Amino acid sequence: MFGRASTVITSGVDPLGGIVFALCLGAAAMLIGSWRFSRMDILSKEYES
Repeated sequence: MFGRASTVITSGVDPLGGIVFALCLGAAAMLIGSWRFSRMDILSKEYES
């Protein structure tokens, strides 16, 4: 929504550019998430209350 604001980009974002940006952002989030999850040791952690 920030990119569609007229104060940031006067003509807004074209749909194809927005889709490409969203796909790249989603792919980056999945890569970072999978990298962080692969480095976690969830089996040896104990429940602490």
